[in-house]
Amino acid sequence: MFFPTCILGYNLDIIYLTYCFFLLHKYVEGSSGIFFAKSYGDHMVLQGTPYRAIVWGFADKIGDYVHVTLNNTEVANTTVMADPHGGSLGIWKATLPVQENNGPFTIRVSSSAGSATIHDVLFGDIWFCSGQSNMGFTMGHVLNSTVELKEAANFTKIRTFQTPLTTSKTPLTDLSNASSWNLPNSSTLAGFSAVCWLYGKYLYSHINRPIGLIESAWGGTPIEAWSSPDALAKCKFGSEANAAQAYKYACQFESMIWDWRKKFNNESNGETNNFFPFGFVQLAGNRNDSTYVGGFPDLRWAQTNHYGYVPNVRMGNVFMAVAMDLPDFSSPYGTIHPRDKEDVASRLLIAARSVAYGERGLNIQGPIPGAFIYQDNSLAIYFKDDTNPLDIRSNSGFEICCSHSLDPTFECPLTTGWIPVNITSHQSVSLTLDVTSCIGHNLHVRGVLQEYDLAQLRLVNAIMTWIILTVYFYFCKTEVEGSSGIYFARSYGNHMVLQGAPNRAVLWGFAHKIGDIVHVSLNNIEVATTTVIADPNGGLSGIWKVKLPAQQYQGPFVIEAHSSEGRARLIDVLFGDVWFCSGQDNMAFTMNQVRSLGGFSAVCWLFGKYLYQHIHWPIGLIESAWGGTMIEAWSSNDALAKCTSTGHTVHRANINLPSVLWNAMVSPFLPMTIYGAIWYQGESNTVHADRYACQFDAMITDWRQKFHNSSNGETNSAFPFGFVQLAGNSNDTKRIGGYPDLRWAQTANYGHVPNPQLQNVFMSVAMDLPDFDSPYRTQITSMFSLRIHPRDKEDVASRLVLAARAVAYGENGLDFQGPYPSAFKVQASSIAIEFNQGGSPVDVRSNSGFEICCTYHADPNYACPLNSGWSAVNISSHTSSSILLDITSCTGHGQYIRGVRYAWHESPCQIKQCAIYGRDNDLPAPPFKHHL
Repeated sequence: MFFPTCILGYNLDIIYLTYCFFLLHKYVEGSSGIFFAKSYGDHMVLQGTPYRAIVWGFADKIGDYVHVTLNNTEVANTTVMADPHGGSLGIWKATLPVQENNGPFTIRVSSSAGSATIHDVLFGDIWFCSGQSNMGFTMGHVLNSTVELKEAANFTKIRTFQTPLTTSKTPLTDLSNASSWNLPNSSTLAGFSAVCWLYGKYLYSHINRPIGLIESAWGGTPIEAWSSPDALAKCKFGSEANAAQAYKYACQFESMIWDWRKKFNNESNGETNNFFPFGFVQLAGNRNDSTYVGGFPDLRWAQTNHYGYVPNVRMGNVFMAVAMDLPDFSSPYGTIHPRDKEDVASRLLIAARSVAYGERGLNIQGPIPGAFIYQDNSLAIYFKDDTNPLDIRSNSGFEICCSHSLDPTFECPLTTGWIPVNITSHQSVSLTLDVTSCIGHNLHVRGVLQEYDLAQLRLVNAIMTWIILTVYFYFCKTEVEGSSGIYFARSYGNHMVLQGAPNRAVLWGFAHKIGDIVHVSLNNIEVATTTVIADPNGGLSGIWKVKLPAQQYQGPFVIEAHSSEGRARLIDVLFGDVWFCSGQDNMAFTMNQVRSLGGFSAVCWLFGKYLYQHIHWPIGLIESAWGGTMIEAWSSNDALAKCTSTGHTVHRANINLPSVLWNAMVSPFLPMTIYGAIWYQGESNTVHADRYACQFDAMITDWRQKFHNSSNGETNSAFPFGFVQLAGNSNDTKRIGGYPDLRWAQTANYGHVPNPQLQNVFMSVAMDLPDFDSPYRTQITSMFSLRIHPRDKEDVASRLVLAARAVAYGENGLDFQGPYPSAFKVQASSIAIEFNQGGSPVDVRSNSGFEICCTYHADPNYACPLNSGWSAVNISSHTSSSILLDITSCTGHGQYIRGVRYAWHESPCQIKQCAIYGRDNDLPAPPFKHHL
């Protein structure tokens, strides 16, 4: 039924990626009449309690009855329905009971056409890891890769799935190419997402239940590609012909998240939570020019939907890892791909623990400003959470916008006209900026900008058992054991992890007989039945789909699906948590590039590894990432619609066409119950970072909705969503570029997550994790390249996991965020900034990093320019919870200070040397800007 496939793409106007797959297809154990969807297989993790997992697939006989067993006990039954898309095979889909037992299970589906079985299935949490290159950045490329890869085989309850890179103009019912769920080892994990793996690893150590990690990332892709048309439709910004210029990221991201949630929920028959947690990574610094602004700051801001933090009112159940302080200017993979994914994953984890898992008492964010107060020539910034004292590591990073206008509605320019200002003093929850450069010139401060980072947690590697999957561009395509009549979808396979309790895992696949009954068993116990239905997309085979009972037992299980056409089997399946790892280059960045595991995403693997050390149950990691891709490619049409108008075209390669990666690399996973998703993308959207806040929010919302709907409600409709803020990528500390704005957009313009816009969202701040020596660079011109692929993915993943523990797993008492301002007090010659978001005292590592915007206009509404006109100011003093910035350069010349910003550069600092950190948690304050 499947044949070796070779794809060569070309076009007279556009040069497409050219790739060729030489595949040998090995079926899930079973007969030819019924089979699982390709995302199911041996060793997988299905979503466990309190959700019900779904299993589904295809069968030949429409109307046939399908029985589903777990370990030989029937737990569900269903009927094969005609494929609604017109496929030749029917589709069956069954919902399993809630599984308290993690497994392993054997799941068997059977009908009159035969049976199919998957083995060694665990029930736990499934996390979907998506984005562009930094999500795709593999374990083989991270720092400490040798050690990480060597230890990988010890973690048998974390399973990974890597989505083959492909595009489609319409949503696919199943993956176009087969992959498999694998156990982790040095060879399979090297090419898996580092952030995704490290997030899962760190998370496991806290929640101690199986974790399934699904990587679906592609380097260089825009958010539009990851958004469905529904998500895109929610962000309308005119009718520009070029799709790369058509969307605001804040809208797109939010729309994509909600759209994903809706569609995952719908396709899983409501089993995937329609509010499932969604984590992402803010863009790390990528240019060793501290004066360069670029598009990164605006995109970071947009990622939080202009809140600067998540979760927020618009991005609920969203968490993130700030990465702007994690540049890697020596990264051989380009500075845009920092190798430190451990910090990213760690930051992502602590947010996930709180947002996604409800762990209480965790300090999951860096300092977040709460108030800005003039004090003579200074501006005091007070941070919200007084349980996390400020750590001032530099007195710079802030910028202010000044104006002669007294109009309080004056709007600061986007980039020009901002003046750097310094921290002159600080206390535990505040800092003061010197704004004399504004006020001293009779200007009025109208804005303040800062870039901030999320918390970092360093963990000692524990010796545990893990299971992981990887897939390469050249691989052997293997079907789960079974006959030709029924089989699992390609995302299912031996050694996979299915989402465990409280969720119910979803299994699905294909069969020839429309209407045939499919029986699914776990370890020879029938647990579900369903009917093969016609493929709604017009495929030749029917589709079957079932929900498994919520599994508390991890497994391993043998899962078998059988019908009248035969049987298909998955072996060594665990139930735990499944995480979906998506994005562009840094999510696809492999473990052998991380100086630690070979072709699997480094961030994805390290996230899973660190997570495992905390949750102690199986983790499935699915990498679906592609370097160089934009967010548009990962967004469905529904998500895209929220941030753009229709009728657009794209000038870039086909991987950046709106929704093409959503269609091919996300949509096939929707029926699967997952626990959450992590995202590392944004570098490709920095040119129009102001649009990212919409795009990111839209994508998260859309993913959540679609995962929830497609899993029949089993995937949480607000599932936790973690992301990595962009790391520094250029060893030019003056360069601004688009990174600061994109980091800001990643938090929906809050500067931190979770926030009201990005709820149940967590992040790993990476701006202080540059890798300027990284050999993995992106060539921009013959004379200029960016090191956007830092190798330190351990720090990235560690920070991500710390956040995940708090946000995604609800771990109490975690200090998972860096300091964030809560108040700004402008004085005659200084600004006091209070930090009270986190629970750790402020650690000031540098007196620079702050800038102020000044103007001679007394109008308080004066808008500071975007980048120009900002003056650097220094920290003049600080306390454990505040800093004081010297603003005499502004106020001393009769100007008014109108804005202050922090870390508003592509690469705001050398590694872990940004100005503000939490003293106890070593987490950087994320970038922020504030109008005064």
